[in-house]
Amino acid sequence: MTKNIVHAIRKFLRIGVVVVTVTTGSVNASAQGSIPGWCTASCNSQLNVSLDGSGYALIDPVMVWEEGFNGVCFSLLDQIVVEIAGSSLVYLDITQNGHTVATASALLDCSFIGQNLGYNLVKYYSNGTVNSCGGNILIEDKMKPNVACSDLTIKCTENTDPYQLSNTYNNSIPTSTDNCGVPTLTFQDSTEDYNCLNPDFLKKITRVWTATDGGGNKQTCTQYIFIEKADGTIIQFPTHLNNISAPALNCPNAYLEPTNTGYPTLYGVNISNQDLCNFSSYFQDQTISTCGGSFKILRNWTVVDWCTNEIFLQPQIIKVLDKVAPTINCPTIGTVSNSCTGNMFLPEAIISDACSNFSVTTETPLGIINGNRGSVIGLELGTHTIIYRTDVAGNINSCMVDMNVQDQLDPVIFCPPFKTIENQENFIDLSLTGEATVVDF
Repeated sequence: MTKNIVHAIRKFLRIGVVVVTVTTGSVNASAQGSIPGWCTASCNSQLNVSLDGSGYALIDPVMVWEEGFNGVCFSLLDQIVVEIAGSSLVYLDITQNGHTVATASALLDCSFIGQNLGYNLVKYYSNGTVNSCGGNILIEDKMKPNVACSDLTIKCTENTDPYQLSNTYNNSIPTSTDNCGVPTLTFQDSTEDYNCLNPDFLKKITRVWTATDGGGNKQTCTQYIFIEKADGTIIQFPTHLNNISAPALNCPNAYLEPTNTGYPTLYGVNISNQDLCNFSSYFQDQTISTCGGSFKILRNWTVVDWCTNEIFLQPQIIKVLDKVAPTINCPTIGTVSNSCTGNMFLPEAIISDACSNFSVTTETPLGIINGNRGSVIGLELGTHTIIYRTDVAGNINSCMVDMNVQDQLDPVIFCPPFKTIENQENFIDLSLTGEATVVDF
């Protein structure tokens, strides 16, 4: 058969008409008539075949029939079949010079990569003669993956990890395809620091991506990532903590470090005294005492752009307020026994405050004592309420305790002096004896 006929058959065989799965082995040769000797099947004993860009290899008769495939033999054929266990068959009728031959070619996919498959070529002649030959086919994948990179321009505060960037940029990771599955992507970076010599960018990252398929075939592309230089005018300084812009801090234990009170930020990222996009920040505090344990801090922030030598200044007001009243526990007073009125030196209440010194008043029915203790003299009999009250910067707390004044003393009796009375008439005149005197204190 001429070269043109061979190309035509291969072209036609790559048009899938009917596909079925082969599960049988080769057909045994038998002779039911005579054919020219040169038409005897002679196959390639070992072939290496690579999958195409779609992940398929079509094993057609022309590929495996080593000798005897010519015009004379073709005119005697009825059917040609390539059998490979587990493959699919593509059927196609080929007509040359008015003679039609039914062909079946084996279609292999990526699942056969690396396997050295046995095959059979079976020829069915019009006179009933059937002969076959066979060999092996090693299936390989030599197609490189496809990979395409896109360049990026990112903020200087952004994480340059491509998978982090993919949350913001849909082209941070290359697109990649392969004829057999999804290739694995890896990358290698090299960084060029512009050292403040570029007015627009701080650095350039050259990222070389490598796509590797299951067969070890590799393809690369290069991605350039430009890191923008930031403008200092967009720096956000921390807000005032003054109960106006934001809540003030509470005494005690107010945490005054910038991790709590705020740093200057660039794109929402703290500018500390470590460089961020060639910016650094510093602060100085001035403390102003106010009422009680409260105080104010005037924090003066300085941010320096080390590329342009620009300096950005901003004050921050931080108030620390004593908003918690002291704790107070009243003493136990109980019952006072002082005859008709009560006299007592009142004990101290137990008072504490974490921030400030406190003032105390003691309120009694007889008046207010300026202090945490004092004397009360002349309370009438009965129950009286004593109030201890403490105040720190307007934070007031108090406690109450009852004081009972009772008369628990018995009266005192004073008898008249002893007298001797003569009784001449057998009776006593008590008026002569005098009266007893009773005193109740």
